[in-house]
Amino acid sequence: MTHLRGAICRRLLRPLAVVAALFAGSAGAASLDCVAAAQPHEKLICAEDALSRLNDRLARTFDGALQALSPEGKSLLRAGQQSWLALVRQACPTEASSKAAPDDLPAACLAREYSSRLTQLDHAVLTVGPFRFMAVERFGAIPAQGSPQRYATSEIAYPRIDNDDGADIGRWNDWIAQEIKGLDRSYANTDVAVGFTIHHAAHDLISTEISSFYYGHGAAHGMGDFRFLNYLLARAAPLQTTDLFAADKPWVNFLAHRAADDLTARAARNEIALFDDMKAEALAASVGNPARWRIDSDGLTIQFALYEIAPHSEGMLKVTLPWADLAPYLIEDRPFRFTPRIAQP
Repeated sequence: MTHLRGAICRRLLRPLAVVAALFAGSAGAASLDCVAAAQPHEKLICAEDALSRLNDRLARTFDGALQALSPEGKSLLRAGQQSWLALVRQACPTEASSKAAPDDLPAACLAREYSSRLTQLDHAVLTVGPFRFMAVERFGAIPAQGSPQRYATSEIAYPRIDNDDGADIGRWNDWIAQEIKGLDRSYANTDVAVGFTIHHAAHDLISTEISSFYYGHGAAHGMGDFRFLNYLLARAAPLQTTDLFAADKPWVNFLAHRAADDLTARAARNEIALFDDMKAEALAASVGNPARWRIDSDGLTIQFALYEIAPHSEGMLKVTLPWADLAPYLIEDRPFRFTPRIAQP
């Protein structure tokens, strides 16, 4: 519908303070805005029905996420959206090159960026346990050197608790922001994406996975990495091995052999392929590192890096040990507890 396309065009690729203010504007006034569109991306949106619909969905989705947040959260989400808009201005061409592949044409680039952003905004605000989390985001693009891609892009997102201003929450927010530093950088010919998953959140423990993906332009495939950030909220400190396991018990040896047995059994069933030299002794450093630990009600999940124990095609393999199996090695006064699951007959 014409008046909707006008409203969409009015919201495209403007400074974010203006974009946010225009979300609630009238459709009637917007039709003139599309007629007066001056920027190449604006003109393209106004001319393409599919892009217009995407932009309208983006506006509604962004507004819905915004309404769920505190004033500070709103400000951070707006800053993330402004950063994304700047990325789109840089990364998407305004004129078609005669050598461009179909996926790199201006309309295709905008459609790809908009679809990706819609997925990001769908998960920008989420509730886990007693907390409302939001994604703090930063986007960037720098010119690529000797690469078929025009720009190398970076997309960084990390979690922030938005619904509680207690000191312990503030410390967790500050800690997670510090932990993300070092990942927040751009590379000349490499696209970078950093995201997160909240696996468990309660007033005693928050278990967060930070995942990174790197794609070097022209490479056969990308590479991934991860870190688990387990934080004891009541103690305002990251989880240490001594917060969970008794120092005088051979828990590392137990974890390594259980992980090796599990992986070997799966390989025997042809579920996975392992390197021939995968042995329990070689897993000790990995299984004893809390940065490899996902913690939730299912148990302690140990994740292995790409190429660590298997070919790239197997991805990042993981092994979960139920809490009941770990009980002989756990300390009595550990700072969090899960009720062991009872196997169903």
